[in-house]
Amino acid sequence: MKEVQIKPRADWPATFSCNHQGQVWPFIRYGLTPPDERMYLQGLFRSLDRIVMDVLALKPEGGRFHIDDNGVYMADGGPQVARFKVGA
Repeated sequence: MKEVQIKPRADWPATFSCNHQGQVWPFIRYGLTPPDERMYLQGLFRSLDRIVMDVLALKPEGGRFHIDDNGVYMADGGPQVARFKVGA
């Protein structure tokens, strides 16, 4: 998932946004990303689709989230969405 980052961030290895429909796209800009600038990724990575389901279970409207080697975190400072098991 790190390879599909359009605008890498120094503070997170991978950052994505999703909407209530389950559409997901990599971080491009701060603030709202206009639909015509989004590169939709749903269906390309089974693990990312699962993460989006977990994000939407926590926050039905969607939002921005970060991924690192330890788990998934909401960008708005909310709770950790998922924790990764080493070697899993």
